[in-house]
Amino acid sequence: MPTVFEVLSRDHEEVKQMLSEFEKGPTAANGASPDQLALRKQMAETLVIEESKHEAVEEMYFWPAVRDRLPDGGRLADEATGQEQQAKQVLDRLDRTGADDPSSRSCWDSSSRPGASTSRSRKPGYGPACGRH
Repeated sequence: MPTVFEVLSRDHEEVKQMLSEFEKGPTAANGASPDQLALRKQMAETLVIEESKHEAVEEMYFWPAVRDRLPDGGRLADEATGQEQQAKQVLDRLDRTGADDPSSRSCWDSSSRPGASTSRSRKPGYGPACGRH
C-alpha cells in the first residue's frame, strides 16, 4: 500500500499534467469547436475535483506531520494552508465561471500551478493577473 507521501507525489504530477493540457487546449477565443469546449469544461471539472481531493489529503495528513516533525513546521504549515485557501478560491472561481472564462484562466498562468504546495509561486491564484506573487 502506498504511503500518503507517495500518493501526494503522484497527485502533484497528475494535476500538473492536467493543468498543462488544460492551458494548451483550444478556447472559444481561438476558435474551439463546441465539442472541444465541452471537453475543456469536463477537464476543468476534473481538475477542480482532483485538486480538491489533493488539498484535503494534504490538510489531513501532510501538514500535521510537517507541523509536528520539523523545527519550523508550524510556520511552514500555516503558510501553506493559507496558500491552499487561496487556491481553493481560484478553483471555486474556475468552477463557477466556466473553463473558458478569461478571468479564470488569468490565475492559471505558467507560474501558478496547483499541486506544488511547498512553493507559493506555483500555486493557483499567485499569477500576476491575480495580484499576488
